[in-house]
Amino acid sequence: MRGKHMTKYYYRQTVTHEGLNKHRIIKAPNRRELKNRVALLENQWDEEWRRKQEVASRRLMNEQVREEHAYNQEEAIALTYEAEEKQKMLESILENDFLFGGFDWDTLKNFENFDVQKPVKPQKPEPEPKPERSDFKYNKKLGFIKLLSKDNRERNQNENLELFNADVEKWSQFVENEEQRYQSKVALYEGLVEKWKHDKLNYDNERELENKNIDLLREKFSEGNQESIEVYFQSIIDELIFPVEYSRDSFVEYNVEGNYLIVDLKLPTIEDLPTIKEVKYIKSRKEFKEVAFSKTYIDKLYEKVIYSLVLVVFKKIFISDNRYNYVESVIINGFIETVDLSTGLNHSPFILSTEVKKSDFEIINLANIDPKEWFRKNKGISATKLTTLTPVAPIARINREDDRFVDGYEIINTMDDDTNLASLDWMDFENLIRELFEKEFNSNGGEVKITQASRDGGVDAVAFDPDPLKGGKIIIQAKRYTNVVGVSAVRDLYGTLLNEGANKGILVTTSNYGADSYGFAKDKPITLINGSELLYMLQKHGHKVKIDLEEARKLMK
Repeated sequence: MRGKHMTKYYYRQTVTHEGLNKHRIIKAPNRRELKNRVALLENQWDEEWRRKQEVASRRLMNEQVREEHAYNQEEAIALTYEAEEKQKMLESILENDFLFGGFDWDTLKNFENFDVQKPVKPQKPEPEPKPERSDFKYNKKLGFIKLLSKDNRERNQNENLELFNADVEKWSQFVENEEQRYQSKVALYEGLVEKWKHDKLNYDNERELENKNIDLLREKFSEGNQESIEVYFQSIIDELIFPVEYSRDSFVEYNVEGNYLIVDLKLPTIEDLPTIKEVKYIKSRKEFKEVAFSKTYIDKLYEKVIYSLVLVVFKKIFISDNRYNYVESVIINGFIETVDLSTGLNHSPFILSTEVKKSDFEIINLANIDPKEWFRKNKGISATKLTTLTPVAPIARINREDDRFVDGYEIINTMDDDTNLASLDWMDFENLIRELFEKEFNSNGGEVKITQASRDGGVDAVAFDPDPLKGGKIIIQAKRYTNVVGVSAVRDLYGTLLNEGANKGILVTTSNYGADSYGFAKDKPITLINGSELLYMLQKHGHKVKIDLEEARKLMK
């Protein structure tokens, strides 16, 4: 992540299709948008899988049929046609309109209702009928001979009564047990209902907060607010439909004084392009054979696709700005996600960078342009061949600086086994947290900065993690507490996360968190680190200290 104000991607989901052996991480600013994007991709993949299954099924059904060869030949022609259509779309990106319609702020809102079903109250069981003394079972008759004996009559009467009393007792015990089981189910049900109400209230409150933030952004957009303008153009770029399938990402920063936009745009790699030129059916082997385009053709196509996509983004940005005139020029820095073969590690190098003014772009006829020649004439920066993936220095980088940032100082190496974090000076504690997370993030090129002293609440530190999948802007708050951290601190962090446009929030304390705090943080991009976990992190980096809350409380009296 490379920006001060970045995409509000608070939700992400990995979508997998086992049949196609595909997976992709989908990110969105809210649940509704995430659900829509996931559904769109799943439908696309399901349709692709359905076609593949259909082809396989038809092949199987026609295996023993005389027309098998003719059918397979037709299938090869159809697959070839499909491959040719894909290539035509890639070859003619600038001739087609892959742009979406107007932008609506409400598309960023969450209109989904709480989708967890309310628990159903258990039904009270119907008890079996209570035994009645008049029931036939308890009035057994004696034979005529035995009936003549008084002893037999009394014995029979006593046996009937004993049987009745025993059954009544069994019935009473059964009813009591059933009632206890029912009351246990009711108690469990009432607990589940309370949890459901609590979860629903949290969801509704969060949804209301998210939607209010969108309304606030919309209101500030008309006033030329930087963050609102960034969100607007970020959404414009995210909604573009490209004719090449790859994991999209982009970051936007708007310069108010200069009226220009910087866009870090993730581009596809050459492996993302379809390479099939033709599908042939080999009658003698009863199999299909895919014929690939030459490497020379794919290399040339890749450059055309990349430069064309850059032009499409320029076009959409300028068209979307016609009503507002916020943007006089745009800088696009194109990067890819790949593996550095010299280290085996993932990295995201910039492979191109170019700037264009709106006034210059408006006179271009995209239908007749040569994308690569335009890029060269526009003095864009890139390697002679994009396929070499040679890193270039961007014309301008997205600014990570923030006027709230202040210089930190070293504290971690001055501590020893007797240092009690719970009684540490609060500024020392915030600097300690900065140093600790610097050690955590520096290994992959990240950085951590602290903000101006706040004593409590606000933003204590901001981390920038360059990892394209897990990274981004991370808000870190440090709470040197001796008591349990209340849920209000976690709520405040979540609000700060939304306001800062961060991807994740981390709350660190010397004490612990209550159940409400953990419940609120659940399913949100928030990590809670308590005292014992903090000690473990420090020990992992070779620093042994202690947390004695009782000692700290005495010192604070």
